[in-house]
Amino acid sequence: MSTETRLLLDESVSYRLPRTVIPQRYRLHLAPEIEAGTFSGKVTIDVDVRSELSEVLLNSLDLTIETAAAKDDKGKELIAKTSLDADNERLKLIFAKPLKPGRWQLSIEFAGVLNDKLHGFYRSSYSDPNGVKHTLAVTQCEPTDARRVFPCFDEPDFKAVFEISVLVDADAVTLSNAPIASQKVEKSVASEKATPKGKAQSRQDKDDKERPCKLVVFKETMKMSTYLVALVIGKLEAKEPVMVDGTPVRVWTPAGKTHLASFAIDIASASLSFFNRYYGIKYPGEKLDLVAVPDFMFGAMENLGCVIFRENALLVDEKTAAHPELERVADVVAHELAHMWFGDLATMRWWNGLWLNEAFATFMEMLAIDDWHPDWKRWDTFGVSRGAAFSTDGLLSTRPIEFTVRKPEDAEGMFDVLTYEKGASVLRMLEQFLGGENFRLGISHYLNNHKYANTETTDLWDAIEEKSEQPVRQMMDSWIFQGGYPIIHASKENDGQRWLLTQHRFFYLPEEKRSHVKQDSVSRYHVPIMYTAAFGEKRTSGRVLLTGNSTEIELSEPADWLLLNAGGHGFYRCAYTQEDLIALTKNLFVDLSAIERFGLLSDLWASTLNGSLSLKEYLRYSLQFKEETDKNVWTVLIGAINYLSIAVGRNQRAAIKEYVEALLSPALQSIRESEGKTSAKDKNALKEQLDGMLFGCAGILAENERILEDAQIAYSKYKKSKTTVNPSLAAASIGVLASFGDEKQYKEFEQQFKKATTPQEEERFMYALAGFRDKALLAGTLEKTMNGEIRTQNAPYVVRSVMLNPWGRELAWDFMKDNWSKMTKIYPEVMVPRMCEGVTGLVSDELLLDVNKHFEKNNVRQGHRTVSQHMEKLAVAVYFKSREKSTLERSWIKH
Repeated sequence: MSTETRLLLDESVSYRLPRTVIPQRYRLHLAPEIEAGTFSGKVTIDVDVRSELSEVLLNSLDLTIETAAAKDDKGKELIAKTSLDADNERLKLIFAKPLKPGRWQLSIEFAGVLNDKLHGFYRSSYSDPNGVKHTLAVTQCEPTDARRVFPCFDEPDFKAVFEISVLVDADAVTLSNAPIASQKVEKSVASEKATPKGKAQSRQDKDDKERPCKLVVFKETMKMSTYLVALVIGKLEAKEPVMVDGTPVRVWTPAGKTHLASFAIDIASASLSFFNRYYGIKYPGEKLDLVAVPDFMFGAMENLGCVIFRENALLVDEKTAAHPELERVADVVAHELAHMWFGDLATMRWWNGLWLNEAFATFMEMLAIDDWHPDWKRWDTFGVSRGAAFSTDGLLSTRPIEFTVRKPEDAEGMFDVLTYEKGASVLRMLEQFLGGENFRLGISHYLNNHKYANTETTDLWDAIEEKSEQPVRQMMDSWIFQGGYPIIHASKENDGQRWLLTQHRFFYLPEEKRSHVKQDSVSRYHVPIMYTAAFGEKRTSGRVLLTGNSTEIELSEPADWLLLNAGGHGFYRCAYTQEDLIALTKNLFVDLSAIERFGLLSDLWASTLNGSLSLKEYLRYSLQFKEETDKNVWTVLIGAINYLSIAVGRNQRAAIKEYVEALLSPALQSIRESEGKTSAKDKNALKEQLDGMLFGCAGILAENERILEDAQIAYSKYKKSKTTVNPSLAAASIGVLASFGDEKQYKEFEQQFKKATTPQEEERFMYALAGFRDKALLAGTLEKTMNGEIRTQNAPYVVRSVMLNPWGRELAWDFMKDNWSKMTKIYPEVMVPRMCEGVTGLVSDELLLDVNKHFEKNNVRQGHRTVSQHMEKLAVAVYFKSREKSTLERSWIKH
């Protein structure tokens, strides 16, 4: 039975609209009064009425409805009474006479407030280089906030064509999904209508009537979902557009920042051209505007033809940015452009399929960047992102990638690491198993079959299955519709000629703490395993699909060792006997690639956290990586050190320092020996990033005095000329100086934060303010998250950072509890669960009880599942600390 049929039959489904009225075209007019913080509008919707009815249901929220009517195809008009259901975010139009089946026009006049919560239609402001303040009006409609902008059928499968017009100040730049069709100057008459009922008009509002305005009319869009409607209005600047395969591409910035747009144009041009080729379908819009705004809820939003970004995800100075900062801009731009096809052109039918939009765009961003900059080894660095998904998906509180979405807050809760990183990981695993070209042909087939339409997840699997002739749906259903992932145990039989592989679901908590959970009988995955076997100097590779409890690999002769997850693209962990692990790591840097070493070490650390491997054993294995040169492998090593540092808090610093010095000494020596000897043409972005990582780790965690001196020297150079210091080293130096800084250093960084000239520089100093150790200074940082000195879009992340700082965790936790009511009102709702991630740093039995007590009383509506995951991660850390108490309290080297 189709989704549509089910909804027609089940009228009790209050969170969905009935399919008795289908929109075809919207004519939307908006008149914002930006300084007054209000707007008015009128929407006319061409609809097909499928059965006789006297009531029409739409979505509407936070809008004042002034008039509503319906007109038939002969021009006869029926006036409607209106009823708002705020709980279900719906508007009911009630007619005295029933509407007959056929084509009708619904017309609704309304008014609203430009909010400050970064959703719907909201205001964002900035000061230009001359200190003049400018205010923008911006939309953010995904997932279910178009209803805050205009009454509409706000569900993804109600696709329609949009004709949008706006009445704005004559000097305002106005951008939307489609190009401008016409614009003419006229006087504003919008102020009175823009004032919602019950709100008095100010003198300024009345004076605004005489302001010169212009009516901007945009061309019609393609057929698309309401969540993609976009408007940006205000003082913006742009360079001339660049033509890419016939499409004009332009980056818009706040005044005075167009010099930071070149890198974004480069990656946008490369990505758009790549996707045109990969998909085999030309970009579906007439133009492509990339718009940087000062305040934005997400990193960016894939509105067709008008992609909106927060500044640090689009604007960057290539000369002073560290590699991770450049990589982030490239990732986000490529991700949003991938959506123009996968999401905008072919769209999920309902929000349970959101993962497909986001996971596929994440997967495609990697392909595009790897094509543009293969030297970045983007698929290798994606292993770090995959690791973040592993850390959540090993919890009892994980969820399937796709699950039932009922209410709007359920959809908002899907924007997480499982949707993006796990989803992209299983797609990469599938692509590698099938072969890149088979996978691409399936994707192109899917898009061609469903362009301008809506789909279910299974439509994609069917398309890929048709082109690859492999059981794709059966395999992928095991990954999409159940949470978690397996750990594959390899055991040698017949002297290594035959290897037995068994799968069990991986959990961080031990069995005695998850006795209420159904065990492995329900957790069987179809695991595409790639392997490499060694016979002396000879190697052989193969693959096997594990679908049950176990399978065997039969080799031609006994193998010295067997490596599972060869190539590192599988979403599963691997476990070996101690004997086989010793053989596998005997020639670690010769036998295994960097991504394979990353996977092996990551699996060892995960096994340490869940108690399968003792911390003492992990520390011994980790010291085998002292000569490591790959930054991704070092990410695992440093991540483990940070975890241990948080676990022990301010105690046992001597053990941390001793271990870090032993682990990092060869790498630090190499950095010092190469300092100043690398020519510009020999510079390696990944090597520079690694140097910065090691430098920061040695300074902050090992408290190395030589590093502190070097950081002071590097920062002095940075202040004189930002291009004379490796950007990664400059960023690390700022972190080191913050960790040991006094009030004078704090005030210095505070000023640098306020006068930063790039988004990345501003972010470096902002987070540095969360890295000090003095509680009085950290209290000042926390206060900035509430008084407006730190923007709302960033404030929750700064609170989280202070909570993860061993010297500030109790302070930040008390601050969050004391200000909880105010925070949940002023912070965008989707950001509250991200702030709550900071509780994972509160590693003590007492704090764990306090965290549980707080969230029992304070439910996080949009992210209750995510908050449960944060709380479980804290429980895992507390249990780990208790279990490894004897090791943590001694020397980690001598023990």
